[in-house]
Amino acid sequence: MKLLQNPWVVGAMALAGFGVLAFNVGGPLYKKYARSRPSAPKAAAASMPAATALPVANSPSAPVPSDLDQAHFTARMRDWVQTPPTDPFTPPPAPRPDAPKGPTAASVLKLQGTWRQTGSMVAVINRQAVIAGEIVDGFTVQRIEADRVLVVGPRGVEEIRFAGDPGSTASATDLPALQQASLSQP
Repeated sequence: MKLLQNPWVVGAMALAGFGVLAFNVGGPLYKKYARSRPSAPKAAAASMPAATALPVANSPSAPVPSDLDQAHFTARMRDWVQTPPTDPFTPPPAPRPDAPKGPTAASVLKLQGTWRQTGSMVAVINRQAVIAGEIVDGFTVQRIEADRVLVVGPRGVEEIRFAGDPGSTASATDLPALQQASLSQP
């Protein structure tokens, strides 16, 4: 460490430190000053050709630059002018309710039994014992009752009943009542 006690070495290190400081402080100031000065003389700017003015949307008689196809330009201009402005904060439109896709729950699932076991309901659907929340052949079991099971599938909330039960087929008009019943009771 005797090297750091030498006045020439310490002086060289101090000089190098001041050089780095001057570069870090003076460099950005020099660049800022260089940008504020005009870089090209006014004579060079005067010799540049003037830009060709594009036609205004509302004046069909405005001149069109010769290097563009006039028919293409006027057709596109009409589309550009008539396009409504889009708001990026507007949510996308809701999907239209089309006809439900996929098979009905009654055509795929067969309810074969229900029973209460230690405070919860269990059902046998397509020879498989299930509880609420499980998935059977693409349908999620939502709720199990003594005589029916509510399932959620591609058509929404549907019910399946025992074969031969008079109310075994739920119509589309019963669907809102089924959804309300599944939401109102635990």
